[in-house]
Amino acid sequence: MTPDALILFFLFFSLTIAIVIKSLQKKWSFLPFAPTLFVLSIIMGKFSDHLGIVGDSIKETSGIDPRGILLIFLPPLIFESSFSSDWYVFRKQSSQIFILAFPCVLVGAFIIMFSIKLVIGYDDSYYTYLQAFMFGSVLSCTDTVAVLALLKEAGAPKKFRSLIEGESLVNDGSCMILFTISIELCKGGSMGFVEIIRLFVELTGGAVVLGVIFGIIATELIKLFKNDPLLCYNTTLVGCYLVYFVA
Repeated sequence: MTPDALILFFLFFSLTIAIVIKSLQKKWSFLPFAPTLFVLSIIMGKFSDHLGIVGDSIKETSGIDPRGILLIFLPPLIFESSFSSDWYVFRKQSSQIFILAFPCVLVGAFIIMFSIKLVIGYDDSYYTYLQAFMFGSVLSCTDTVAVLALLKEAGAPKKFRSLIEGESLVNDGSCMILFTISIELCKGGSMGFVEIIRLFVELTGGAVVLGVIFGIIATELIKLFKNDPLLCYNTTLVGCYLVYFVA
């Protein structure tokens, strides 16, 4: 099989595995979906040399450019989280969300930095304090897709789920600011206070303005196409990806 065919095979094989696990979960309610899928994926990756065409598809897929995977899957994940968010609950919890998304992200990056340097004990030949902080800024950007799936299965309160989901949406901007600043400093550059503020406004305020503009345009188009479901679906999908690329 060609590399493209193997990648496509891996995609649909993975979806089939997910369907099987979800079906088993209905029979065995104690079987958690996301953790089971995670553990099974690790096992398949570990023994890919002995899985024939499945193993070949795993190896081929692992060679895909990570940026390509982000461009394919990240826009709909972000869109779905924001689209399904309850605006009333989000507004009520906005102060808590912003505390988690900004000060707590900074604290998390520092904790990871000190853990790498003082707890694990990496010396400067492997990680300087600045490089460890840059690594911490990346890990502080929490991805809650699996966490939210577990919370929904466990029947967690909607307010708690909204708090976690809102924080994961907003903290992308703060993590990107910390990463951009730290990587610039690691390269030997410098960023002043004004540059940091400009970057913050651009990545947070600018993103909100851009999203609102695209949201208004998409909404007006959907109103025009309301009698044609196919055009409504296409407008939503195109708007989801287009706003991501423009941003």
